[in-house]
Amino acid sequence: MCNKFQRVMALLVLVLGLSLPAFAAEKPVDGELTGKAWLASPIASKEAFLYGVASTVAIEQAIADKGGKPASVFVQQWMAAFTESTPADIGKQVDAWYTAHPDQQGRHVFDVLWYEFMQQKKPS
Repeated sequence: MCNKFQRVMALLVLVLGLSLPAFAAEKPVDGELTGKAWLASPIASKEAFLYGVASTVAIEQAIADKGGKPASVFVQQWMAAFTESTPADIGKQVDAWYTAHPDQQGRHVFDVLWYEFMQQKKPS
């Protein structure tokens, strides 16, 4: 169990680490991925970030399936919310949400993904 967790965490760090250089090219606002930084980022950087998250979700789901155990709540909620979505689709949804809620641009992207998109869907 510990080895699986370590492998998932190592893969998460690797995938997210590979997507960070795209954001590093743009100077982040306050060094955090808030709505303000998100909206200022190029589309390719947003999609690279979301591709990294989706890849990590897919890896964790595969490990859970192989081990015969349910995936984490995060993975279940991501799958319920975004199974039919591409990173470009998700990026447009996040853009639209921050644009519609300009007073919320200080919120972190993961906070918005979780509370505004993922928790709104019921896992199957």
